[in-house]
Amino acid sequence: MSAETPHRNSSVFSTEEFHRAKRAPLSVTARPEPFSLRSSLSARGAWLKEWIVPPNVLAEPPAAFAELTAYAHRGAWTSSTSGPLRRLAGLWLFVVVLPATFLLRMAEWLLQRPSRALFATVVWQLVIRSDGPGPWLSAHLFRPILSGLGWIFLS
Repeated sequence: MSAETPHRNSSVFSTEEFHRAKRAPLSVTARPEPFSLRSSLSARGAWLKEWIVPPNVLAEPPAAFAELTAYAHRGAWTSSTSGPLRRLAGLWLFVVVLPATFLLRMAEWLLQRPSRALFATVVWQLVIRSDGPGPWLSAHLFRPILSGLGWIFLS
């Protein structure tokens, strides 16, 4: 064996091999486990953990709008493919999820750069302090919407 090519059991990988291994699906042969109370509780515990524990924001990108829509319409959270639960999920998606996601991602985009945040603050102050529709929009549109979102998400 030459010094240039490490043995396959070696822990030395090339960058290409590393990325190929990361992308490859895991091939795990699953043995059917006989039903037991412990396995049933561990399955429920895994579901509960997945439902409660937030994603790792440092490693996982947020879901795209298409993914959010697909989850509401075809997600495995219910076995029915149509009916009142799916309609309720679609309503929730368009009334709460997509608007809140849009607003929060725009806020994230604004706050990622100090120059954007400063520019948005200056424009906001000019709109609010002008003789135009700024004060009325702030009092009758923006404040109630933000208060409602705060009540929903912070209560």
